[in-house]
Amino acid sequence: MTDTPLTLWQKLARVQAAIPYLRKDGEQTKGGRFNYVSSAAVLETIRAQMDAEGLLLTANIVEERLHINAAYSGAQHLTELVIEFTWINVDNPEETLTSRWYGQGIDTGEKGVGKALTYAEKYFLLKTFHIPTGDADDPDAVAPPPTIVAEDDEPFGDEAAPRCPKCGGEMQRRTRRDGSGEFWGCIRYPECRGTIHISGTKAQSLLSREPQVVDSPSLISAVWKLGIEDEGEIKHLVNAAAERLWGAPMSSLDTTTLAPDRWRELYDEVVRGLEEEA
Repeated sequence: MTDTPLTLWQKLARVQAAIPYLRKDGEQTKGGRFNYVSSAAVLETIRAQMDAEGLLLTANIVEERLHINAAYSGAQHLTELVIEFTWINVDNPEETLTSRWYGQGIDTGEKGVGKALTYAEKYFLLKTFHIPTGDADDPDAVAPPPTIVAEDDEPFGDEAAPRCPKCGGEMQRRTRRDGSGEFWGCIRYPECRGTIHISGTKAQSLLSREPQVVDSPSLISAVWKLGIEDEGEIKHLVNAAAERLWGAPMSSLDTTTLAPDRWRELYDEVVRGLEEEA
């Protein structure tokens, strides 16, 4: 008597059950503290389970957009991809499951597509199998929850929702965790971290001080004036802000090509991070 072959969905469920957690394997110590889960660790762990269960995953690019000189104030190109990932049951190849996913990559040359594919594959796998990697990946750990509005209420009053300054998408009005005010947040968070502060909030008050932030020394000085006097903590905050904005800690970026407005953007992100932690 032979065992009944597993269906595709049963195999996917077995993979999910076999990987309850992925620990962050990468550590950034130069210039600050930063931990992350590498793409290699994600693939190594999940690939082993895929092989054991007899699963294949194919990727097909169905949409692509190349924005020349659209990143880092014109210094780099932005590649956007829409990808169809298809799961195939090796024991029954006609049994498949296809999902669409989005990825983006920033590069000065031809590597944007590869970076976008790597980014998309990593997070598709993590989200497909609902694999936690630590509190820092939880949106609620770094952003306040959305404002709860009754169904018969107008969610935004007389004020129309603006478009996201980063991706052009829709925005949602949110209330800060400490109750100090409201802000507009992109509905695509955490993929997009675009925000627009509403006047009267604590963060808006901080931003209105308008420090002259044009390079690394002026950035560190501006953060120090916010009351963060520990050098290690300043570097940690800056690295974390750069990761949220650009997907990499500040210590790994070429700061010689960073335009003045990017330094200011980084400072604003540090302020927003402090506000969300308050």
